[in-house]
Amino acid sequence: MKKITLILFVFCGLIMSAQNKLTSSLSESYNGTAWANNNKSIFSYDSNNNLILETGFYWNSTSQEWEKSYEESYSYNANNKATNYLYVSYTTGTTQISYQYRTKYTYNNDGNVIQILDEEYDNNSWVNDYKIDLTYSNGKVTGGLSYEWNGTAWVFDEDSSETTINYNSDGTISAFINKAWNGSAWVDDSRTLYTYDANKRVILEDSQTWDGSVWASDYKLENTFDANGNIVVEKESYLENGAFVVASNEAIAFDLNEQMSAYAHPFKDKSGLDFLANSNGVVNKILSRTSDNYRTTYLYNGATASVKDVLLADFKTYPNPVKDILTIDNSNFRIKNLNVYNILGKRVLSTTQNQLDFKNLNKGVYVLKIETEKGKIGTTKIVKK
Repeated sequence: MKKITLILFVFCGLIMSAQNKLTSSLSESYNGTAWANNNKSIFSYDSNNNLILETGFYWNSTSQEWEKSYEESYSYNANNKATNYLYVSYTTGTTQISYQYRTKYTYNNDGNVIQILDEEYDNNSWVNDYKIDLTYSNGKVTGGLSYEWNGTAWVFDEDSSETTINYNSDGTISAFINKAWNGSAWVDDSRTLYTYDANKRVILEDSQTWDGSVWASDYKLENTFDANGNIVVEKESYLENGAFVVASNEAIAFDLNEQMSAYAHPFKDKSGLDFLANSNGVVNKILSRTSDNYRTTYLYNGATASVKDVLLADFKTYPNPVKDILTIDNSNFRIKNLNVYNILGKRVLSTTQNQLDFKNLNKGVYVLKIETEKGKIGTTKIVKK
């Protein structure tokens, strides 16, 4: 199933001029007796509190050291909207760049994104890769077309999609409808339907695939809100053997005495499209996200993730970047679960085997999470090219 091609993120922040900052985040796994390091991110901001750099590290359980794995950087226009996003990954255990990928945002005179252009760094130069052209009506985005660069021109291919956005009478989005290119025409492929509460907050995101005759649900995201509008429970389920199973049931904790708007943080809407359908879900100061044996803690005002003893699953993947099949070297452990998440945090692939088929995913950056039969957990970033 091809996923929605409009780029979205998980959270939202307000434009602010605060001195307080969300400095870093620490992700840990539970090894049976204690929480142990997994990965961490460190955040930097400009004078307008826009996120300009996120540096990611993973914990090497052999050397007992943090090693830099990636950098994500942003630049902004005079209206504090992102114009460029750059992703750089590093070869394990070195400072050598292994891959570079960037996205350019083009805006119209109304400040709306009209094009999202992806480029890859190849042979010492940036080359076209993928683009989305967006359409608007009465100031609302109504859809988009995605194209693949064939070396000389923009064309439709198997990764292309035609997206239509439908709205309810109250202005909320009712559905994203995606068509795939079959070589000569656009055909039904997938759609996502949204259900809201009385406060226009998304409580159900239902992703469906067209099987040739009917729409069939294969993924669901359910949100539970507190009285302040914070998402306190986020439940993901996917279809397996004809029934839905829970992939993640994440509890999110907040400090209800403080507002997130008082802090610079990385969850700010960077393009105007980041929270097109989903509510931001972060009103108060976010403290942590916990799911099963995995948690992320957010640290503020100079605090950084500490170094702890850890027992994690060390694993290698190849090839990365990947176009079709990704293989996980599990020669030293047995796999319990493999899950792949997109930039929304939505699970898009899942298996218990050591191979994953990326060919039907859109190009971009994904997170692979692995759990072994002994309960060890590890994550890494995967680039789909």
